[in-house]
Amino acid sequence: MADFKDERAYDSNQLTKVFLWSSLALLVCVMWMAWKDYHRPWKDYQRKFMQLERSRTQEKMGEVRGEIDMAQYNQLRADLKEANQDLKSHEDQIGELESKQAKLDAKIYSVNSNYQMVKANIDADKYAYSESVKNENEDKGLKKKLDKEMDKASALTQQLFEMGQAVTATTQNLGDITSKRDETKLKIAKMTADFKTLKAKIQSLSFSPFFYFRNAMLLDFMSPTIQIKQVILKNLPEDLYFAKTMRVDRCMTCHQSIDKKGYEDQPQPFRSHPHLELFLSATSAHPMEKIGCTICHGGMGQAVDFNTAAHVPNDEATGKKWHHKYGWTQPEAVQSMMLPLKYTEGSCLKCHGTQEQVNHADKLNRGRELMVTRGCVGCHKVKNLEALTKAGPELLRIKGKLKKEFVEKWVWSPKSFNPRAKMPSFFQQSNNSDDESLAKTKAELHAIVGYLYEHSGDYTPNEAPGAGSIANGKKLFKETGCMACHGIDDVTSHHPDFAPDLSTVGSKLSSAFVYTWIKNPQHFNPDTRMPSLRLSNQEASDITAYLMSKRNKDFEQMNPPEPDVTLDKDGLTVGDRLIVDYLKPQSGIDGAKTKLAQMDDHAKEQFLGEKSLEKYGCSGCHMIQKFEGAQGIGTELTTWGTKRVSQIDFGFTNEEEIPHTHEGFLNAKLENPRQFDKDKVVDFKDKLKMPNFYLNDEDRDAVITAVLGLTQNYVSDEMTDGMHAAYVPDDMMAGIHGNGPLLEKGRRVIANYNCRGCHLIEDQGGKIREMYQKDGIDLSLAPPNLRKEGAKVQINWFHDFLLNVHPIRPWLHIRMPSFHWTDEQISDVINYFNFKEDQVYPFKSVKADKLSGEDLVQTKAMFAKLQCAKCHIVGSKIPADLSSAAPDLLKVHERLKPEWVVEWLKNPNDLMPDTRMPGFWADNISPVPQYFHGDSAKQREALRNYLFALGGGEASASDSGDAPAASKNQKKAKKH
Repeated sequence: MADFKDERAYDSNQLTKVFLWSSLALLVCVMWMAWKDYHRPWKDYQRKFMQLERSRTQEKMGEVRGEIDMAQYNQLRADLKEANQDLKSHEDQIGELESKQAKLDAKIYSVNSNYQMVKANIDADKYAYSESVKNENEDKGLKKKLDKEMDKASALTQQLFEMGQAVTATTQNLGDITSKRDETKLKIAKMTADFKTLKAKIQSLSFSPFFYFRNAMLLDFMSPTIQIKQVILKNLPEDLYFAKTMRVDRCMTCHQSIDKKGYEDQPQPFRSHPHLELFLSATSAHPMEKIGCTICHGGMGQAVDFNTAAHVPNDEATGKKWHHKYGWTQPEAVQSMMLPLKYTEGSCLKCHGTQEQVNHADKLNRGRELMVTRGCVGCHKVKNLEALTKAGPELLRIKGKLKKEFVEKWVWSPKSFNPRAKMPSFFQQSNNSDDESLAKTKAELHAIVGYLYEHSGDYTPNEAPGAGSIANGKKLFKETGCMACHGIDDVTSHHPDFAPDLSTVGSKLSSAFVYTWIKNPQHFNPDTRMPSLRLSNQEASDITAYLMSKRNKDFEQMNPPEPDVTLDKDGLTVGDRLIVDYLKPQSGIDGAKTKLAQMDDHAKEQFLGEKSLEKYGCSGCHMIQKFEGAQGIGTELTTWGTKRVSQIDFGFTNEEEIPHTHEGFLNAKLENPRQFDKDKVVDFKDKLKMPNFYLNDEDRDAVITAVLGLTQNYVSDEMTDGMHAAYVPDDMMAGIHGNGPLLEKGRRVIANYNCRGCHLIEDQGGKIREMYQKDGIDLSLAPPNLRKEGAKVQINWFHDFLLNVHPIRPWLHIRMPSFHWTDEQISDVINYFNFKEDQVYPFKSVKADKLSGEDLVQTKAMFAKLQCAKCHIVGSKIPADLSSAAPDLLKVHERLKPEWVVEWLKNPNDLMPDTRMPGFWADNISPVPQYFHGDSAKQREALRNYLFALGGGEASASDSGDAPAASKNQKKAKKH
């Protein structure tokens, strides 16, 4: 036999080894892959949360078990046992009734089936008979058949009715026998319902063999309990890599308890979301199923891994912890990075951008407030923050207000005059503090001030103060309400941003100007927001004396910076060189020098002053002659939050110095705006110009929050890099539907005139109240809380009051200012308060029922019994202690709405916390049960009707009970 010759081109033995080892390698890889998938971090988180939830449920079950009355429970168990034993003696009867009921059920089923068949035949025959009648060929045989079927159906219906009654009777009899057992079972079930629910939950959270089977490797594709959780938000699509897609958020895959109460003390990712009454819970205004997570927080919602979700830490220390724990690095090349948690409030602007204030977003509101009061929006256009009053004072008549020397020193170094000055610093910054730049900036400063004074109108104060008391001026400054807008170092415990700090104002203004200004601000500036406090001559003199005592002597002794007039080799000064640089682009170097030679010193000063004012954007904050229509010089910020990081100029800074992120840039820019010029070669006039506001860390974070919230809500073609853009449907935009625009117009007036400086409005503001609390002053002496003001005061009265402010509460030292509002502004405010409380507006009848007979007698007696006139003014009758006097009751009928008066009498503290008004009818219990049969509702309505009649002249003031009259107090009241 010939030997077999292997003619294959490979060695089968060798190939078998290769197949063996490659198969083993593939098996190991598959096993490793399955193991890694089984132990993905989000799966471990879910297992840990199951343990946590089971532990919490066991604790809760223990609490519920402790709340069960065991004595009552044992008694019910004994009653149940007794009832079951008693039922044994009725077993035959129960069996008989149950058998009867079963037979009846079967018979009903049979009869009902026959009835349905007969009914079907009737319907068919009715149709056929109707057809024959229609064709004028009536089928009388069919008519007889139909009648018989109708009779049969009636008989079956009667039979079903009788059997139904029999079933009801049988059920009733059976229930009578088992009622005791059934009632006891129901009581036990109610008592143990919560306990059993928790017990069932614990069982569902147990790691049973079935749980491990469902979630086992390679088997968890069937019906796992450990699985990805997600919400699909079709109403909030997003742009992902050039495509508009549905937003899918899977954050809750790890954050299992994010919408559950009771986990506020747990570490992440098991912590409950703050303020579940506002966010994520089903009953909140922002339910998870509608809002999701990434619309507010940003990040890659479809990711379930810590790093691919694009988390961003709050600070460097947190970033290091994440790097050690998760291998985290700064996200790169991702569509949407998560916002650092401390800046998340900025995302509220996606839906609430048209609103003046965003409730529960204090940092965001503070940031937007700073952007307005510091003048950011004067240079940078921001949608919804346009056309606001300029942040700085108008400079149209500056030479009648300030000395030229003061202005030069002030503009050169505002903080040297007052560390709390809002005016930012343009000079002596990191990119213009070298000797050459200092010389140029001094030339600019001198030209700016020269231009302002050249174009300033004349002004002379029309009054001069008399002799004033500094001590009384300080007292008046605190008591009349100046501190709502102005800070001053020895009175206020906080320093408002709304108006200038006055701690050093004596070194700035003349006494005549201060006196005229506080007496009549419009004399100097007809468009000022500064109101009148209706000061007497002596009060104004005292406050003037106090303010003039607030000086900065070091600043007064400073010399203003002098421009360098030394000629260079070309015979030009530093200022001349700056002028040539401005002229050179249009005229060339020779043409620029020719034009310069044609200017005298005054013309040079005016030219350089105008160019410098234009360069620094001074008109963004100030009204300046010839700059009335000037545009802001800064970058528009309306959608800055969605700007690509690659489009942001970080200069030559590196990542270690400044993180190359949106928030990193903003923080550095606000801390030192000019630092990005470092190592750049750039002409002096083209250097960065943003001034330094010297914000503290808290305010800087607030501004960053507000700017990061300025995002593009709709992105069509261009992909956004690094931050979060979103499609937000109109139905989710706040403040644009229904009365929303009218509410926002009112809020804008309220913000523009700082009404919240004194008043609590929508539970925000009231800074004076905070100072009263710190000083231990009775809060009833503070400006009133304007909660439900629209439901409180009548529209006509409100309008007249805002036009002609007068005291309502004589005991208050603080004064409601007289604002010089237009009719439109007054209407906006009144609209706001009324629409806020859903009032019928603008026309609404104001009337109360007329009292007569016994009702009038009882109400007068009740009025006297409650001693209303002991505190309240009643026409000419003034309480002995004017410091605790309450509003005039004769004015109720023209000032208050009838419905509100009834609610006020019920519980005043609910409507105005910290009021002095006692709650006579608290808890709906009458303090005077002898009247109106103790019916508290009728008593309040009767008292309201009496007050309206009293003021309307239908009842005599003499009927209002005894109140001591005092001509001295009366005169004092009129004075105030």
